[in-house]
Amino acid sequence: MTDSPDEEPDSPVEKSLAKLPNEKKGLFYDKQGNEIGLRDWVRLIDRSIAYRHVAEDMIGDVRISTVWLGVNMEIFGPPVIFETMTFSETIKQWDRQLIRYSTEEEALAGHEAICAEVRVMSLQDHMGD
Repeated sequence: MTDSPDEEPDSPVEKSLAKLPNEKKGLFYDKQGNEIGLRDWVRLIDRSIAYRHVAEDMIGDVRISTVWLGVNMEIFGPPVIFETMTFSETIKQWDRQLIRYSTEEEALAGHEAICAEVRVMSLQDHMGD
């Protein structure tokens, strides 16, 4: 695993994790797209919110959040391990939109594209008032 947490080998967490299988079966990946096992994925998920976080913006009433999932969401093709979701209580079109990506670079570019689209629509709405 490329991103190893700083857990003590004899800690209760490590003892519990040692019981998990860690075979690589094409399901779990680190942020760099390297295949990892379940045990290593749990370590990364448990590490911190900062590791999972890619980008987040609030534009008007729309929150755009992009995160690393680490779980391959694609059956065929390259692993899809990042996602961007939008949330809005007031603008239905932006509530719970979901887009997934294979790489962190794609996820960042997709996040920025969605932010730009939300800004344009927000400007159009304000100009129509």
